[in-house]
Order: sequence, then C-alpha cells, then structure tokens
Amino acid sequence: MVEKVKRFLAAGIECRIVTARVNSHMDYNHVWSHTKQVETWCLKHIGQKLLIQAEKDYDMTVLYDDRAIAVETDTGKCRGWIEEIEMDVPSHSLIDKADNL
Repeated sequence: MVEKVKRFLAAGIECRIVTARVNSHMDYNHVWSHTKQVETWCLKHIGQKLLIQAEKDYDMTVLYDDRAIAVETDTGKCRGWIEEIEMDVPSHSLIDKADNL
C-alpha cells in the first residue's frame, strides 16, 4: 500500500489517511497524539505528511480499507470476498469467520 500511495502522489493524485482514531468524539489529547503518530509514520515511510481525517467525504474517488466490504453503487449488493453475513453473529465473530473463508 505504501508503494501504491507513493505512485499516486507522484502522479499528482491526492492521498489522505482516514482513521477513526482522530474522530470528533475523542478528547483533544487523544486526537493530537494519534495525529502526531500518523504524521511521523507518513514522513518516515512516504516522505511527506498526508491529510488525516476521520470521515470519508464526497471528494474521494476511492477508499482502501482493511475492514470495509465493498457495496455496488445503487444496488446494495456486496462485492468481494464475503457476500453474506448472518446479522445475529456477534461482531467479533465476523472477523473470525472472515479469516476462515
């Protein structure tokens, strides 16, 4: 992913870090600490700071995520490695189930 981000940046494509760790429900010190950690990581591995935000927005063309399941636009159909999840399964079990597919 780091190499992909570097290629995007070299092509003039804006890249951002989206993380719940800086959401507005966290206290200031928590957000500040995590922002600084992510900025330091970006400088070390990417060579520059990236914008850090907690929410996705309409300016995004694509979002890479380690937890999301892609859904087809206007259909609600899931795409990718997992098509259906039983809703009565506790959320922590979903991760175990996905890992075993």
